[in-house]
Amino acid sequence: MDYNFDWNPAKEKQNIRKHQLNFLLASTVFRHPYQLTIYDEEHSQDEDRWITIGLDETGILRVVIQMANQKQ
Repeated sequence: MDYNFDWNPAKEKQNIRKHQLNFLLASTVFRHPYQLTIYDEEHSQDEDRWITIGLDETGILRVVIQMANQKQ
């Protein structure tokens, strides 16, 4: 499956400061063959949010929160 990621550079800087993780590396969890994605009903009042758990390309287990954008 192909993914196209789009993220806010300011939000990425915050994420690096808070978690020492850039979004490019975080996005590699979607390529892991055993990644698991579930709908985050508790935090989806204003927008649909998803939680993905998987190994990044360095082999570290990551939990990634994302929103799906339906734009083509």
